[in-house]
Amino acid sequence: MPARSLSQERCRASGAGCELDDRQLAAIVRHMQDLPGEVLFQYVDESGERRPIESADVDAYLQQAAAEDFTSKDFRTWAGTVLAARAR
Repeated sequence: MPARSLSQERCRASGAGCELDDRQLAAIVRHMQDLPGEVLFQYVDESGERRPIESADVDAYLQQAAAEDFTSKDFRTWAGTVLAARAR
């Protein structure tokens, strides 16, 4: 039977763990774990070398896609603002 959830020991900056309950996501990530190397999220560059996806790569993509000076930190700040506004 395929796994239906994922568990990550350190998925937050605080080091706290989390669990995701999503069958399709679990299947995708488990398939990705078969890639060689210790880094789960990685890509193959133009020369055929495996490279880890780092925060700078994500930020560069976001800035290109948004055509603005936007980073992953902006998502975290925005999420915190939304949670604070809903708590009122």
